[in-house]
Amino acid sequence: ITYHSWLTFVLLLWSCVIWMLRARQRCATLCSPFILLYGLALCCLQYVWAMDLETELPQHIGTMSLRQLGLDRTQYPCLRLGAM
Repeated sequence: ITYHSWLTFVLLLWSCVIWMLRARQRCATLCSPFILLYGLALCCLQYVWAMDLETELPQHIGTMSLRQLGLDRTQYPCLRLGAM
């Protein structure tokens, strides 16, 4: 199991916690809309950051690089989240 960034690491942990619960089917049913919205937000963020907007978009937040969060320029931005 791999993850591409800290933002997708949250999805990985979330799915592992659901898998370990006794009532995993009920919890998965309750969490699925939030997981879907989180995944869509990640796709939208990655799509915007993949555009050539280096002057408009920040490259760092404090001391952390946005590349660590998975927000970098790729040729096919949503492919990284969907393959994975």
